[in-house]
Amino acid sequence: MTASMRPLLSVISALSVVLTPIVLAQAPRTTRVLIAVPDRTQAPAAFILDPQLSELLRGFGFKLDDRPAFRTCDAKPRFVIAGTIPTASMAALHSLLTARESPSFQLYDNPIVSSQYSNTCPRQADLGERHARSAAGLDINGLANGRGVVLAIVDGGIDMSPIVKRFPAVKANQIFSWPATPSPIYGSHGTLCAYVAALAAPAVEIADVRVFGDAFSFMHAYDYLRTTWNANRGKWKALVVSTSWEFPAPEPDFASKETLALGTTHPLLPTLRCLAGAGVDVVFAAGNSGTCGPSSNTARGSITPPNDMPEAITVAAVDGAKVRLGDSGQGGKSAPTKPDISAFGSLILQDGTYARHTSVATAFAAGINASLRSLDGWSAADRSATLVRKCFTEHADKQVKVVSSSGTLSSSQLTSHSADFGYGVMRLDSNVFSWKDTCGK
Repeated sequence: MTASMRPLLSVISALSVVLTPIVLAQAPRTTRVLIAVPDRTQAPAAFILDPQLSELLRGFGFKLDDRPAFRTCDAKPRFVIAGTIPTASMAALHSLLTARESPSFQLYDNPIVSSQYSNTCPRQADLGERHARSAAGLDINGLANGRGVVLAIVDGGIDMSPIVKRFPAVKANQIFSWPATPSPIYGSHGTLCAYVAALAAPAVEIADVRVFGDAFSFMHAYDYLRTTWNANRGKWKALVVSTSWEFPAPEPDFASKETLALGTTHPLLPTLRCLAGAGVDVVFAAGNSGTCGPSSNTARGSITPPNDMPEAITVAAVDGAKVRLGDSGQGGKSAPTKPDISAFGSLILQDGTYARHTSVATAFAAGINASLRSLDGWSAADRSATLVRKCFTEHADKQVKVVSSSGTLSSSQLTSHSADFGYGVMRLDSNVFSWKDTCGK
């Protein structure tokens, strides 16, 4: 070491003593929150947070994020804003809300979704693309192809290039895609879901609806789809919305009634009810919170809101042998007769990729739904979403297979709802053209 280096090393040593505590110090933990206030203005574009409430929330350390306020569509609209609060302040905030007879705002969690990738249980068989289409009755005459229908994939982004290469009649629909100018970055999960949906509906129009992980983002996305559909419903036969995500557990630091998973007034719920009420087919995954074995208690319900909402088609997964794909959700927390139906969720794609998730089943089911909607007499103007769901459950393949605890495989004929399979495996049978007469109107 030279003499000229010693002063420099002394400075570095002194700085390390000063900086070390700063590097090691951890930022206070924060909690994502939604704040809902009654809409008394009836002017959605003019929302301004009440100064007194703003000052009160700042006193608890509330930091507003930069996304615009959201106005719910239910009978008593509310404005909702998103932000964070130091976790250490949550107890005091709850005390304030409890002490007030008529609080000026409501507090909710803003959970982050998890995708439907995890599937660690054994399976019996995978299906190739051609066999999956044949087993689902999609080769009846070539007319059930999704033409004239928009299928929105609510996910992290889609790379359309491998999809249009494989399915040349598929188009990207920009009208229903959100945001209007998406990032060039996309997710493999969303691309996979769009590909599988196109496998079942090879002439459908796919909308890339990009969400950013939390419930607040989903609220904005679903409301955009609703308002866009209402403004354009005469231009397409139907809108099918597919979501292969779940909110599996309540967020900590909240009362049960403030959570999406356990409460009944979370603002995401009316957003989806309004979407379904507009005549949109809403398709949700059953989630991955089931058990590897058959369900013995349908009342326990592993499928959480909003995936188990009565207005949605909730989809479980089966493999190529029609054995329930392990981990697929069993029974709904708010609607016991969930899932509604099963779909193939264990595929081998043309390029050799294995696609084996509840996400796959949901996307495939959404594609089947779009294919039915493309047939004459099955547009949203002709048949309601409720009727479509009824037809799918009535005409599902009731012959499934179950695996015993010893590993023995046996056939089972469903005669009623099953927490494992719903009402059977989704398909378009050869009598699909008479469904509209047998399912009612």
